[in-house]
Amino acid sequence: MPRPSYTYGVMPTREVFEKAYRAEVADRDSASGLYHMKLIGQDSAAVRGTVFEEASGQSARFTMDEVWTGLKQLKRKLDRGGRASDAAGDLASGILESIGIEWL
Repeated sequence: MPRPSYTYGVMPTREVFEKAYRAEVADRDSASGLYHMKLIGQDSAAVRGTVFEEASGQSARFTMDEVWTGLKQLKRKLDRGGRASDAAGDLASGILESIGIEWL
């Protein structure tokens, strides 16, 4: 099955996100279904004020709903522009890529 692909800055639908999340995260960690992350440097700055802030400098786990919420928060930062904008967009792109969605 081909990977869903979106223009950079265009969020997938919730349905597409859920399908990709369940396929990828379930394969990696079927016991919990949680998304694991640890952020440092520029990524830590990008997540200030988002649900992902918990992962700044330490390992954290997030539910599918939390990842969706965090992605929307990063997208809002990207849309606002400014210093944190590029880092927020790059981080959102990396998260989407890790669950099988391309953000080109």
